[in-house]
Amino acid sequence: MTEKEIAQKLRAQGKTFGDIQEIIGRKIPKGTLSYWLKDVKLPPAYLKTYKENMLKSLARGRVNSLAYSRKKQEDRMAAIRKNCDEFLRVPDPQIYKIALSFLYLGEGYKWKSHRGLQLGSSSEELMELYVLLLEKCYNVKRMDLHAFINHRADQNLLGLKRYWSKVLEIPLKNFYQSKADPRTIGKKTIKMNYHGVCVVSCAGTDKQLELETLPKVLLKNLGP
Repeated sequence: MTEKEIAQKLRAQGKTFGDIQEIIGRKIPKGTLSYWLKDVKLPPAYLKTYKENMLKSLARGRVNSLAYSRKKQEDRMAAIRKNCDEFLRVPDPQIYKIALSFLYLGEGYKWKSHRGLQLGSSSEELMELYVLLLEKCYNVKRMDLHAFINHRADQNLLGLKRYWSKVLEIPLKNFYQSKADPRTIGKKTIKMNYHGVCVVSCAGTDKQLELETLPKVLLKNLGP
């Protein structure tokens, strides 16, 4: 029996190319084996196993690809955080006020509708940044801040006030009462981690006007 016939017989039994090479006792080129075995009918059990192995291999490939993408994104974010840390390691104090002015420009209550500083958001990080910048720029202490919560009808207001009081370290007694949004009556809150919109206020019309004016002056100075 020739090597080709032996190879065809072994392949019909479901042997792999590696198995065939080992049994025959020499490393037959894969191109030669492919030519010899192209018309051999494989057993159903082998095809089933082959398909299962292929699916497992594809699954492993997807997992590895996802892990690689995640690692790449983590490395990218680490590099960005490092650059930001280095940039703000010894910051110019004026940067704080510029940052606060743009924060207020986007989220704060404007002078024509309200006198004094007032800003609200559902974001813990944004509100914590606002309170910290007020302290850095204007020496506004947390005990001097007041707040109220814009909330949905099915939410517990006292629980929300306690939550934001703990997050922002503003005394609970400094939280005003507020009414639920009437549009939410009879509607269930979908977001489990939604704690309403916390609005923080303090006196200071001059501060408010300064924060509103800074971005306008900056725009003018950057213009042609």
